[in-house]
Amino acid sequence: MNWKSLLISLAVSCTIILSTGTADAGTALQAPHVSLTMLPGGAAGSTIGPDGALYVAQPTLGRISRVDPQTGQVTAFASGLPKQLPLGVHFGGVMDVAFIGQTAYALVIMVSPDVPGGLGHDVDGIYRVDGPNKFTVVADIGTFNLNNPPTIQPSEI
Repeated sequence: MNWKSLLISLAVSCTIILSTGTADAGTALQAPHVSLTMLPGGAAGSTIGPDGALYVAQPTLGRISRVDPQTGQVTAFASGLPKQLPLGVHFGGVMDVAFIGQTAYALVIMVSPDVPGGLGHDVDGIYRVDGPNKFTVVADIGTFNLNNPPTIQPSEI
């Protein structure tokens, strides 16, 4: 699947999630229609948070946005994460978000110094969101991969 198809699928999924209401005594409640194209800087992975809102990773901005399911209002949940590097491909930076309990975690990739072109200066890994502009790297995936190269080549799979 190419990136365009993936983003279209994500947008459709999020539109379905946000436009589906719940029934109460025969009356359907409707959430506002929200398109991920409305998010400045585009969107990557997303999740539903513990509060029922949609949280969306925005790699070009280094941000995770929160979309209120009732109003459609978009606010910055966390900003200051590593941004997507200008490599000619639209990939990398903060790519996904997940919650464990009330704590958010962000997957950040292709921002380390070993990325082709030597433009990166951040850590590829899992970042715990400690505040709106504060993060802790809890898994340095880039260093782990460099120290543990695969023993099976892709052609052998």
